[in-house]
Amino acid sequence: MKNKRSGKLTPVSADLKSVLRRIGQGQSGVHPEIWARWSEIVGHDIAGRAFPRKLEGGVLTVAVSNSAWMQELSYLKPRLLDRFEEEVGKGVVAEIRLVLAPFPDKQS
Repeated sequence: MKNKRSGKLTPVSADLKSVLRRIGQGQSGVHPEIWARWSEIVGHDIAGRAFPRKLEGGVLTVAVSNSAWMQELSYLKPRLLDRFEEEVGKGVVAEIRLVLAPFPDKQS
């Protein structure tokens, strides 16, 4: 995609991150960096089965697609908390709360 200001080509992912940050800034309880970089922070496998819902008082609520992944993520919480600290800052995410919320059907 061509950058309007510089005329240089930029990855679509950079534009998508920018859009997600702007969307997140207008909503309470949402940290724009977490939304914009979710897949990068947690990894593609987890991002395909879980997504951030809200962040309040340092507690990140994450919707998980099924109970098997909920159990898996419960074991990964310490590692995920370390990743959030590295990527978005110390104390931003102090706890992760998992909720079962199946993804909408992805049929075309």
